[in-house]
Amino acid sequence: MKPDKTKLKHAIVAATAAAVLVSGAITTQISEKSKGTQGNLVNKAKQLGYSYVSSKEELQKAKNGKLLGLFANEEMFQQRPEGEGDIYDPVVSLPEMTKKALDTLSTNKKGFFLMVEEEGTDEFAHENNAKMTIKSGQELDKAVKIAKDFAKKNPDTLVLVLADHETGGFSIEPVDDKDESGDGISQEDGPFAIAKSKLNFVVDWTTSGHTAVDIPVTATGKNAELFTGIYENTEVFSKLMQALGLKTKK
Repeated sequence: MKPDKTKLKHAIVAATAAAVLVSGAITTQISEKSKGTQGNLVNKAKQLGYSYVSSKEELQKAKNGKLLGLFANEEMFQQRPEGEGDIYDPVVSLPEMTKKALDTLSTNKKGFFLMVEEEGTDEFAHENNAKMTIKSGQELDKAVKIAKDFAKKNPDTLVLVLADHETGGFSIEPVDDKDESGDGISQEDGPFAIAKSKLNFVVDWTTSGHTAVDIPVTATGKNAELFTGIYENTEVFSKLMQALGLKTKK
């Protein structure tokens, strides 16, 4: 069950230790024009010392300090089946937001914790839209590269990449006309070209919902060795706390 995003943003802003919050969604409850049931988030943020930006140009010009960036009325893509109005064209890309967040947070001599999410991989997989799932995954790759490049220059940095779950039963298969392709939105997608190869592949689906498939966890940098092995997803929290040298309350 996903949390109410409006309440979540209010909670994050209210916790004044949060230095950077950049996102696509400005719902009616948190926009400048509507107070909504939770009050005006932008005004609250400004009162707490945040600089507020709402465009790519403003984000680029923003100086170091507490930063709130909200760039769209909803999510910055349209999660629909192929050819039915599916769009992935964020006004501010995930790599751009990641770079700005790192530039801002890295000025804190005490260190920082940054969480970056690419929501498109989940939303498009719910629609069994392989083309856009792959495209949003490529944007995540770019954001991860920015984080890894930062870690190379700052060796006390841990970069952890994972998902909260798998969606759609996303399966990569060779092109085979004899293979059953499913029906409805679960039909095979593709073929797609394999980079630096003359070969192609297709994507097959088993559901439009979440699955219990294990998800990969990759880690690089300081204390990365803590994340080897196979474990319950809740262990990621415990391992992160250990990596940070923090203790959990019992």
